[in-house]
Amino acid sequence: MSDEAIPRLSLTPMSIGVLAMTIGVTFLYSQSISIDKKVIDFGTVKEKAVFTGELEIKNPSNKILSVGIRSSCVCIFVAPERVNLKQNQKIKIKIKVDTTGYNGNFNEKIFFQSNDPKNPYITIQVKGYILSKEKVTIPITVFDSAGCLFCIELRKNIIPAYQKKYAIKIELFEYSVDEPKNYSALVFLEKKSQKTLNKIPVIFIGDDLVGGKEEIKKQLPLLLEKYKKLGFCKKIEIPIEKIPETKPIEKLKILPVVFAGLIDSINPCAFATIIFLITYLSMILKKQKSEVLLTGICFIVGVFITYFLIGLGLFKFIQKISGIGIISKIMYFLIGGFAIFISYQNLRDAITIKKGIGIGDSSIKTKLPNVLRWKIYDVITKFTTFKYLLPVAFLIGSIITVLELFCTGQIYLPTIIYIIGLPEYRMSGIFYLLLYCFLFVLPLIFIFSLFYFGLNIDRLEAVFRQKIFIVKLLAAALLLTLGIIIFKIVFFT
Repeated sequence: MSDEAIPRLSLTPMSIGVLAMTIGVTFLYSQSISIDKKVIDFGTVKEKAVFTGELEIKNPSNKILSVGIRSSCVCIFVAPERVNLKQNQKIKIKIKVDTTGYNGNFNEKIFFQSNDPKNPYITIQVKGYILSKEKVTIPITVFDSAGCLFCIELRKNIIPAYQKKYAIKIELFEYSVDEPKNYSALVFLEKKSQKTLNKIPVIFIGDDLVGGKEEIKKQLPLLLEKYKKLGFCKKIEIPIEKIPETKPIEKLKILPVVFAGLIDSINPCAFATIIFLITYLSMILKKQKSEVLLTGICFIVGVFITYFLIGLGLFKFIQKISGIGIISKIMYFLIGGFAIFISYQNLRDAITIKKGIGIGDSSIKTKLPNVLRWKIYDVITKFTTFKYLLPVAFLIGSIITVLELFCTGQIYLPTIIYIIGLPEYRMSGIFYLLLYCFLFVLPLIFIFSLFYFGLNIDRLEAVFRQKIFIVKLLAAALLLTLGIIIFKIVFFT
């Protein structure tokens, strides 16, 4: 055959590149690593026991596989630590776990690092449970809430007392249901245990679940005795990252805050001050509507910021007190009683007003004392004569907010206690305070706007006086509800 009859391959630079890439890709993806176990579970052993096992590594590729092996703990020995495997070669890796000095749940790792492009890093779990020769370790998983007084007592007093009484070691794992992912985990575990909707706190010990103050007090010592006799108790697995977060309906919990903010904003104390300020600016000082509006905006900003800062201070203070058992109970009890007492006073006032007695009559109890009321009017008349009215209006708003606290605080304080009692308050408590303060100044915005657009203030005041009976009834209902919720926190958590 002549040379002309032989087909010749034309190797252009592009074809060479394609060929090289094909060979490279073939080489890259021909390598792989195969390990026969993902988890080594040596079960329950006594401390100082030595567990031995092995893993099999295989190289199913047509290239040499280089592997380096190391563990996450000096208690795990692997041999050999470096291997090179030829095509289809297998090798046994010896594993030894020394449990000396360990007790309770054991969970460590073995890391495999190789030149396998698909799986360069592989982790094998080594787990088990180690029985201490001195004390039995019992892991307890608790789902609790920061606002729960019994939860605090359980953590600080009850569990340490039982640990000493039964001569055991208790490993406490806490998950706050204030966080949605933890609440989801609790629901997941309850369904798994076929025992749902338990009272908070909920504790898991081994295969057992107990919820609520009374049941925990009754069952916890029995369960501790049970697992002490058994000699071991495994910690429950909580795969929180695998549990989809639920979105519980929290909208209803915000309604009392909204209701309280609106009722607080239209109470007689605040309303009388607004009317007096507008009247004084427009009729006595003869200010233009635009000036009254700008003054009103600065006044409102002063009220909002001051009221929010007062609420934030109370919120932080009560939040700290909530962690002190008996003091917290006394505080909650007193504020709950105060809310119910003021509820009664508002109901009494509503009945008095219904009989035709005016809001200024001495028989009306829930109103600003005359001394403070005249002090507020005095502040308005003195400060509004200053040259720079706008910054002064901010200051007036701040001063009047503090002076009116005797009246407005009757609703504000129980509402803050309610907010702290909400499971999600850690994340949204500040938001609730901001919402409350915005609602508190909303009527101020509304009234100043109406005045600007020509509404007669006397007419607005007359309408308010006609509706004061309803305002008092709503305030009574709100405070009674808040008082009952606060007492529920004291006696049933």
